[in-house]
Amino acid sequence: MTHIATHKTFPRQHGVATLIIVLILLFSITGITLYAAQSGIMEQKVSANDYRAKQLQEAADAGLEYAVGWLKSYQPSWGGAVSGYEYDTGSISTTVGNYAIAVELKRPTADRKKVTITATASETGNSNLTASTQTTIVQKMAVGASPQAPIVINGCISGVTGSPDIDNSYTTSEVQSSQNGACVEQGHFNSANGWDVDGNAFTGTAWDQTFGMSMADMKALADLHPNIHWVESSSPYHDSHGSLGPPIDAHIVIFTGCPKINGGPTIVGVVYYLGPCTTNGYGGAQIYGSVVIDGDATGFNANTDFVYRPDVLDALGTMLAGVGSRVPGAWIDQ
Repeated sequence: MTHIATHKTFPRQHGVATLIIVLILLFSITGITLYAAQSGIMEQKVSANDYRAKQLQEAADAGLEYAVGWLKSYQPSWGGAVSGYEYDTGSISTTVGNYAIAVELKRPTADRKKVTITATASETGNSNLTASTQTTIVQKMAVGASPQAPIVINGCISGVTGSPDIDNSYTTSEVQSSQNGACVEQGHFNSANGWDVDGNAFTGTAWDQTFGMSMADMKALADLHPNIHWVESSSPYHDSHGSLGPPIDAHIVIFTGCPKINGGPTIVGVVYYLGPCTTNGYGGAQIYGSVVIDGDATGFNANTDFVYRPDVLDALGTMLAGVGSRVPGAWIDQ
């Protein structure tokens, strides 16, 4: 009887299966590990980008606040109109950490009080990554409505002596008054273009008729703005103070103590008196622009020249002083 030898192969096959399973697990674990590492790297990149974006946005926000603060004390250099907007031709820039911030200012010619501020931040050395913030503010007007006569008075004029000259080649009246025109006497005024008084021309104070902000705001602004002067002393204002001009550089001078003007200084802009000032003289001053008075005036008693200059007043009319309110909903992060 012949015996045929047989060999069992199951253990050998079982080892191959185990090896295959181990390899599958190894590849799976390797894949999972690589995926996890890649995901971690991706999350780090996303986190880093998110951090940089937040830093950029915070830098842009800081630049915007810097520009708002700048506007409280300085005047932009507005250029010619483009598509209904004027743009600041100067350069407002600052840095926050490793970020450079450029600021753009623009305002519509139809409503110059509204100034749109855009601050754009970029990484130093990497201008491709930027963030911007924008808002619109309403600035206060130093002069709300340009005076329409050489003298604007909330009261009457009497007792004019000496030889003061009044010159108005642009509007119809030499004097605008809140009172009946009969109480505004020409006296010794020499008028180059006749004498006309616009009586009952306005109601309320001459201040409110002329200026676009409160006295308190104007007084505070005088500490910051080189073209706004607040004079409380009753001592004479004389030529040692220096002339305020020339016409291209208009000023606002506020007298609250009824000082006399001595020594023939030249003042270009708006001169305001908080009266009544019954004894003050004008001492040969040359005033190009307009004199605004709250109260009666009886002291025009010197060789003063009052020359109405609408170009000077128009320049003051575009002087935006300080920062008022922000337009709701105008804040935009980009």
